[in-house]
Amino acid sequence: MFVLQSDSNNTLTVDQGGVGNIAGVFQDGAANDGTVDQSGSSNFVLDEQYGSTNTMNVNQGGDSNYVETAQDGESNDLVLTQAGLGNAVLVSQTGDLNDAAIDQMGSSNFAGLDQDGLDNFADLNQDGDIGSIEVDQLSDGADAFVTQTGGALNTATVTQVTTDAQSTVYQNGSFNSVTVSQ
Repeated sequence: MFVLQSDSNNTLTVDQGGVGNIAGVFQDGAANDGTVDQSGSSNFVLDEQYGSTNTMNVNQGGDSNYVETAQDGESNDLVLTQAGLGNAVLVSQTGDLNDAAIDQMGSSNFAGLDQDGLDNFADLNQDGDIGSIEVDQLSDGADAFVTQTGGALNTATVTQVTTDAQSTVYQNGSFNSVTVSQ
């Protein structure tokens, strides 16, 4: 585990168990709050908080999972739960007042989220195998709800560039694909 804190009033709680897990946290902004809870084996977490008053909570279990998050705006919130085998999550919050909740299980899934606007919300859920979710929120006030449950090889891509865009995607079964552009 490696931790770097600079600036002021940052808080971090790390609870690391299991075997062969790696956690790295960089807090270079002010008044950020981070929590990492790791179990299982051979998991990796890299969290970067460069903005201010951001909150990040990562709960990672299972085996051989990967999480990388970056918060470079202000007052963003991320809650991420990951289990299963060989899953990956990449999150970038460079806007302000964005909220994200990600719940990933199953195996060999990928979830990518980019929030670069103001006051966006994303709720991503994966519980199948070899699924892919990619959400880009480049506007303000957008909401995206994406769920992949059961089955395998589902793909969902959501791009929101319009103010107050709303999108809900639900995939159950296998070999489904959807692309949403707003």
